[in-house]
Amino acid sequence: MSRRSLGRFINDYYIKEIRDIKTVLQDTSYVCTTADIWSGKKRSFIGVTAHWITSDLQRESKTLACRRFKGTHSYDRIAVLLEDIHSEFGLDSRKVLSTITDNGSNFVKAFAEFGVEIDSINSIEIVEFEDKDSEIEEIFNASEDDVQSEVSSTTSHDKSETDPLSIENVHVSPELPAHLRCSAHKLNLCATTDAGKVLRNQNTSLSKTHERVINKCNKLWNAAGRPKSAEIIQTVLGHTLSRPGDTRWNSTYDALGQIYAIKDKSIPLYETLKISGSSQLRQNEFHYIQEYLKCSKPIAEALDILQGEKDMYYGLLLPCLLSLRRKLQKLCNENFVYCNSLARTHLESVNNRFNDIFDFCTTKAQNAAIAAMSLPRFKTK
Repeated sequence: MSRRSLGRFINDYYIKEIRDIKTVLQDTSYVCTTADIWSGKKRSFIGVTAHWITSDLQRESKTLACRRFKGTHSYDRIAVLLEDIHSEFGLDSRKVLSTITDNGSNFVKAFAEFGVEIDSINSIEIVEFEDKDSEIEEIFNASEDDVQSEVSSTTSHDKSETDPLSIENVHVSPELPAHLRCSAHKLNLCATTDAGKVLRNQNTSLSKTHERVINKCNKLWNAAGRPKSAEIIQTVLGHTLSRPGDTRWNSTYDALGQIYAIKDKSIPLYETLKISGSSQLRQNEFHYIQEYLKCSKPIAEALDILQGEKDMYYGLLLPCLLSLRRKLQKLCNENFVYCNSLARTHLESVNNRFNDIFDFCTTKAQNAAIAAMSLPRFKTK
């Protein structure tokens, strides 16, 4: 196939795919969407996906958009772009039950300003907005913390009249669906941001032990990233060592679990890699890794469930969180050598960040309970 033929086929396939997605969504009563913004190689993108349950109770998913997002990632520009993507596929705030995003302040503010409020499972109240120039001016002059997402933009905050995503150039205020914050992202923050306050507190023996262990583990992870030493690790262990990723805490948990699993082979491994004794993990440090893994296991298991691709439904959220809380409460009664404060921090963090789910007086918790009862796996258990 020639390059020109391939180009024509790609374009034809794209047009057909968009048409098919629109046809399917037109015949679908209710949809949930997700949105995310990320940067790579000094360019930013926005991705939007749609998810729904078919008549034979199967979950279906489609990608609606993967677009360049030029300029500032401010909440008002996000609102305009999201509504444009939804409108292209015939979706509005009545058909889209909710849009799920991370906890970025720009996403949160976009839905706080332009989203609808769900009073109950059966009623949706549309929020009316007045277009006041003075209020818009105040919004544009808000602090960077209010309008900037966790994914920072490298462009300026210029709001020119030619910006097609500026509220000033939109005749009608955008209307977004109800908003749900990603529970997996929240739980990830429990294990990183909240737990990090304890692990990075330089005045405690826990933080000093954690830092020392991670530095020694980095020696092995760095070695696994070099071709020659990677071959040595493969020969001694029979497998390689995974290095933790920057964005997924699960990868840190899994990588530490790998290192703890090779405890009995660590001495010949260090000798073969010629790593000095001061950089080798000692018995008490392996014991710390064991305690850290035990304290963190319930969160890691819950994250694996919440990040599921095919079999994750909203009905799984409440049972998963209730099970997680019970396990963390049980861990708080353990007598750890190092991790007593970490176990308590995990429990406090989960209670605080998911308070709106654990408080059954809230609409969000009641909807989560109805979703769980609707799932054949749980019913009224």
